[in-house]
Amino acid sequence: MIRIDGAATSEGRLERLSSLRDLLTVTAGQKIAFVTDVTDTPANRAAIVALVQNADILFIEAAFAGADAALARDRAHLTTTAAGEIAREANVRRVEPFHFSPRYAGEQERMLAEVMTAFRDPTPDAKT
Repeated sequence: MIRIDGAATSEGRLERLSSLRDLLTVTAGQKIAFVTDVTDTPANRAAIVALVQNADILFIEAAFAGADAALARDRAHLTTTAAGEIAREANVRRVEPFHFSPRYAGEQERMLAEVMTAFRDPTPDAKT
């Protein structure tokens, strides 16, 4: 039962949801996920992938460059590579990285490219 409020009555009325079926359109929704301030551990990665699985859009931190993985671990943040891999593993449609460290000022294109490379290519190290 749902309450329908209207100008005709101050109390509203109760209706079965099924009685409104002809007035409603049911459409697929959109799944939006947001991940920030996490350390890239196997347990965290598994939990994140499960949570964001098949998201239409994943907003995910990519605070440090892939080459700075040790620094990322020390600061409890993800790298660009980890962000892209997580997005790929979770089968998201679109990844939107953010929260780049100020140390990469002026290098946003490079950081974005690192995320997108890891997102699109399951074996970036295999290329020569």
